[in-house]
Amino acid sequence: MPQRFNAFSSEMLDLVVSLQFYLEAVILPTGQLGPECRSYFALCKVIRLYQMSKRSAYARLVVGPLRQAIVDHGSLKAAAYGVNTVLLPKDHFDYHIPDQIEADGVCLDCFVHERKHRAIKRVANKQCSLESFEEGTVARVFNDQTRGEPLLSDQLVGGRVDVPALANANGAGEAALASKIVIDRVTYRAGEVVLVNNSIVVIQAPATIGDTLGLLVLKCADVTQVTPSAQRCRILQETSFVCLDDAFVEKVAAWSEEGVDRLLVLKK
Repeated sequence: MPQRFNAFSSEMLDLVVSLQFYLEAVILPTGQLGPECRSYFALCKVIRLYQMSKRSAYARLVVGPLRQAIVDHGSLKAAAYGVNTVLLPKDHFDYHIPDQIEADGVCLDCFVHERKHRAIKRVANKQCSLESFEEGTVARVFNDQTRGEPLLSDQLVGGRVDVPALANANGAGEAALASKIVIDRVTYRAGEVVLVNNSIVVIQAPATIGDTLGLLVLKCADVTQVTPSAQRCRILQETSFVCLDDAFVEKVAAWSEEGVDRLLVLKK
């Protein structure tokens, strides 16, 4: 069996919670690898707080919990693998990230030239003049990115349909539904299971009622904890409107339908 495997960072992030669920449900009950599992669970908490800190409205709120979570993970990692474990520069850098978030108000988790290296190479390969190479490359990359990513504010996307009945029911001048919505530059779709203020809901449709942007959702009840990262719940067949001004919306790691109205949800 291979001792390691290679993957991109985004692929590993997709695997984080699924692996946590496997360790909680299968490995930990056997009594094997207890310290290693606890170290990994602490890492999962750090990653979740990192992801929250990328949203500027909440970044400074997680500085304290993130700082403590990083310390806890360092201690549990040392307990699991020994105090003489080889540490990478990134392990040390982690301890400084809360200070950076506190100073800048958002987590700078990746430099643009690293995250967008393919887009930069595509433009740079066509720049032949050494006198204007830097200026020309930056200008063209900036132009391409601003044209390709125009959604800088929360809005409905994917086709908008006016619904006068919804407007009349809520005493508004107009109302509309769409198949998708962009919130903090993250796209959410109708039919997707998400967390709203840490509660599980199913998006029926992104909506706007008057000047208020939000989601029509089905809430869930009878929530039971399967493992620390997984919950089962029952979908209520009653639609409610969630205003984005009062809601923190985030994606779940994965979900599975268990019958007509029941879900198994893995939280991030």
